[in-house]
Amino acid sequence: MPESLSLWRKFSRSKVKSSPNYLRLILFFVFGLYVTSKVVDVIGFVMQTEESYPEAAPGMDSMNVVAKECSATTKICYNVVDYSSDVLGLNVNRVIYLNGMEKEVDTMVALIPLPGRTFHDSDTRFWSVNHTVIQSQYVALICIAPFVVGSVPSMNSDYGNASVLMVGLGGGSADMFYHTIRPQWNITVYEIDPTVVKLANKWFGVVDDDFRRTVIQDGVIAINESASKGLKYDVIVLDACDEDGQIPCPAKTFLQPHLLNNVKSMLTIKGCLIVNVLLLNNPDKNLGTVEKTLLNFFPLCVNLRPDQETNVIFICLPYRIQKSNLENTKKQWESEASQLMRRFDFRFHTFMDVMVN
Repeated sequence: MPESLSLWRKFSRSKVKSSPNYLRLILFFVFGLYVTSKVVDVIGFVMQTEESYPEAAPGMDSMNVVAKECSATTKICYNVVDYSSDVLGLNVNRVIYLNGMEKEVDTMVALIPLPGRTFHDSDTRFWSVNHTVIQSQYVALICIAPFVVGSVPSMNSDYGNASVLMVGLGGGSADMFYHTIRPQWNITVYEIDPTVVKLANKWFGVVDDDFRRTVIQDGVIAINESASKGLKYDVIVLDACDEDGQIPCPAKTFLQPHLLNNVKSMLTIKGCLIVNVLLLNNPDKNLGTVEKTLLNFFPLCVNLRPDQETNVIFICLPYRIQKSNLENTKKQWESEASQLMRRFDFRFHTFMDVMVN
């Protein structure tokens, strides 16, 4: 045996015997290698079993298509898509597009990035939804509407209770906003399409619990049945649309006299009806038509208009306000709307009109 090797072994043995920390270091290193190998195995297993992204539809090449589902009820095909609105990939939204309408967003929510990750280096399907960030102006107006007119306790007061009925789920933006800021409210959402419910639950953070629930049912039937049972609500929201070329929202069935009469009967004394109105053609004429229809059943309606979207939000009340108090009441509502928009960081301007029959 070479003398140098013999001397090295003697030196090594003496060092190990004289230094227990050296042995601990070796054991720690071996254990680290073992743990690392197991982590790699787990990651490899997840990557192998994880579904790949669906293929993007035309016009979606720069986005991640999370899911594609076609409804057996409505025959509509939905694309759930994640995309980043900034270069760094920190501001990421999840939207629903309809097949053939890739430039029209049906619903949009904000995602919460995983710590230290961006859109470019992370699988955004595992990111959570931020229910207090509202990406659509008209949805933001639906969110603040019942507070503006005092149908529910002010944001500055104790939480209080409220009963809410909503028709039309989409991605659950408005109802999950309510559920997040007022978790004790009793919220029931009716949605006719099971596919929409499936997508909302899986990809948009919509939950069912003791206080909030989604019911798969035609909203017209739900309202008529609720009215026949004498149920009362502080807030009723109609956000359901059809394929009408003039006024797709609300669906024309929700402007029928019998249904509006039932809605009015279901409101509490200070309750409100909130209607999302979308006008595609002849906006002035069609807005007047909707306004006249609603004022046939409600003595007072307010409309809120965002500055960048074409939707108009109507808030109709079952009570009258004296004409002498109308202007002061409007100023109070405008002030409340401004405060709420600042509170929730809704960065746009809105315009208000008050109409009486």
